[in-house]
Amino acid sequence: MICFSRVFFILFLSAFMIGSVGFASGLGMNEVSQLLPLPSPQEFNQLLSPISSGTKGELMPYSVFRFLPLLSDRADQEQLYRYNLKIIGVRFDPCFGEGVTPGRCRPQIRFVWQPLVVVGDHVTSLDTAIHTFHEFNDAEWTMIVSELKSALKNGISYSLGSALDVQPNLRAEGYRGNYWKTLSTLLLRYCGEQNLIRVTAMTVRMDRVWHFMGLDRTATGWSMIKIPTLDLEPKLTSQSFFLQPEGLQNLEEFNGGISYLPKNERPFMRLTSDSARYRELEQEPAIKSIIRRAIQLENPRIHNPGTADCVSCHLAQTVRLWGEKNYPNWDWAREFSSDRFGIQSSGVAGGIDLSNRSVNPFQTDRMRAFGYFGKDPIISQRVIHETALVVDALK
Repeated sequence: MICFSRVFFILFLSAFMIGSVGFASGLGMNEVSQLLPLPSPQEFNQLLSPISSGTKGELMPYSVFRFLPLLSDRADQEQLYRYNLKIIGVRFDPCFGEGVTPGRCRPQIRFVWQPLVVVGDHVTSLDTAIHTFHEFNDAEWTMIVSELKSALKNGISYSLGSALDVQPNLRAEGYRGNYWKTLSTLLLRYCGEQNLIRVTAMTVRMDRVWHFMGLDRTATGWSMIKIPTLDLEPKLTSQSFFLQPEGLQNLEEFNGGISYLPKNERPFMRLTSDSARYRELEQEPAIKSIIRRAIQLENPRIHNPGTADCVSCHLAQTVRLWGEKNYPNWDWAREFSSDRFGIQSSGVAGGIDLSNRSVNPFQTDRMRAFGYFGKDPIISQRVIHETALVVDALK
């Protein structure tokens, strides 16, 4: 549920990182956002788990995990927590912000967790995930950056211009190499229960119902996050997307629904309910308006986690790809030029590769933003855009 806002915020972000934190050059897409490779069965226990502990305590203690709903109906919840749940993604963010006026920069490290299982001679993932957010002050962040750069110096050679993909150092060295030893030591030194400020989850039922919710740490404990833009009172704290059983038979079309719907988004719901029929009945201008919203949701200059609901954010890439497949005759570059993130429209400097290396991201059952669907890496275009903005600000 990690779906950066407005031009002034990006400028603020850049000034903060360059002037206040001193985040120097030398970090590329795969260093700012690190998608860890699936381990071999022999390396399974080398990955970090919720009970991995450092100077700030366990990464995700059971006292917090127990507030989350059942992650999957395929396995025992406590078993998943104790053995299967592993960190498979790490994102370094010097300036997290949310809402129409995001406010001060909040330096964070965010983890993506998925349950992993050994199947024969390989490891695969279950289609469910948790995100944890760890926050820092400026002094801590300066030390984190210094140590991250040192870890990269000790790793193999890598290309700063490479597109976001499975982390190249780890893919080459494995989890017994120097890079992982240095990186995992860094993470355990700075992250733990003491600075855990948010937990979000995407759970799955019957392989076709995806449910989103989250918790924020307050002065008195943990409270449910109210999902933005849902036009209901009191504000809702969870949201779902589902596919009808027949929707699983053709994953290039939507056949499902959203519960609950963002404000003024009935057309979006109609398309995701039955995209083939919607295409037959509606005129192209109506469909373009939905595709435009999806493209805007992929643009971190327009939307952030405080201005977009969970489901719309996670569906944006698939909806756009559905449009590209069904309307190849559109002038995509011109039609959506003011909505689309890109080198020219965003101010991102050249040399950053925005291409998407995901496997089958167009399939309607792939709700992942940064992680794995089975053994396939999935990276949303929004995550690529967010990462590019951070990398550009660090130059």
